[in-house]
This record gives sequence, C-alpha cells and structure tokens, in this order.
Amino acid sequence: MMLKGLVEKYGKEKVNILTKYPSILTLHKFGDRGRFTDEITTNVDGETLYASEKIDGTNVVKHPQIRRIIEKMLTDFGYLIWLLLKT
Repeated sequence: MMLKGLVEKYGKEKVNILTKYPSILTLHKFGDRGRFTDEITTNVDGETLYASEKIDGTNVVKHPQIRRIIEKMLTDFGYLIWLLLKT
C-alpha cells in the first residue's frame, strides 16, 4: 500500500507515529537554546552508567572498566604470543 493509501486508511497521526524516533532519556535538564543545565532529571542512584557515542553511524558503548578489559586482553594476547614463540 502506498503512503497516500495508508494516510487515507489510518490517518496522518497514526502514520506519523511510525516514522518518529522515541525520545531519548537525558540525565540533565535542557535550558536556554537546548543547552544542558546542572539540574538532574533522572534518578540514577545505584545504576551502572555507560557512555556511548555514534561513530560513522554506529553506536559505540564505552564500558566503565574499559581500561581494565583492554589491559587483560593485551596481557592474554601477549601470553599467547609468548607460548607460540616458545614452541
């Protein structure tokens, strides 16, 4: 069914809902001209927070312990190389 038919059958409001992204919860309140303020709007007590950013259209999550994870991976990888060279 074409867009015109969908609008005629279901109404513009219902079709419009399908094309919108959901609101993204923010930690800080918006102030003048869309800038964040220091006022917290979301209670995150006891929650683990993850930072993320979009790189080339892909959401990349930054784990709070990423440094420890990378160090462990490099240590394990180094140990594997050492074992391979030893044999």
